[in-house]
Amino acid sequence: MTQSPSFPDKKTIAELTLAMLLEVEAVRLYTDKPFVVFYSDIFPEGLRLLTDLGVEHHALATWWDVLAVAKKSEKFDGKKLNELEAFMRDPRGWSKAHGGTAGAGG
Repeated sequence: MTQSPSFPDKKTIAELTLAMLLEVEAVRLYTDKPFVVFYSDIFPEGLRLLTDLGVEHHALATWWDVLAVAKKSEKFDGKKLNELEAFMRDPRGWSKAHGGTAGAGG
């Protein structure tokens, strides 16, 4: 059984997002349309939390983009990519099934 890596739960994601927005506000900058180069996009509540705050989030790439390119390239083991996709579809369930915890909200 593979031990799953730890990952931030939705409370941690929300806290980090709020901390970032408060830092931006502290220097008298304001944005409701932040851009990041990479956003994991494996926790549906992540974007929902930002949307609830009135933030329109933009990212150049996500894990879903990386997975699509990896599959198309045929340079990676299909079983490993399938396992990665299983994790991405249900990170909490996958973690619990592989010796981790379901994390907050799981």
